[in-house]
Amino acid sequence: GTVMSLAGRYTAPNWTATLTVGQAGAHATYYHKANDQLQVGVEFEASARMQDTSAFGYQLDLPKANLLFKGSVDSNWVVGAT
Repeated sequence: GTVMSLAGRYTAPNWTATLTVGQAGAHATYYHKANDQLQVGVEFEASARMQDTSAFGYQLDLPKANLLFKGSVDSNWVVGAT
């Protein structure tokens, strides 16, 4: 059968937001470039069949110190970092 969904995206100079809604659930994201050094993003997924999830991530660039930090955490408390 046919699966219907609706998707949208809005982009501005420093941020982007997306939303997809369908029969199985919804998925939303938001990305923001705060400045040349810091970027952050969030993601949320609601599913009719599975557990809802969300995640937060960041990237911090310190070029003068030759350092790049990336990290994330999700709603299951899974943490990632580099």
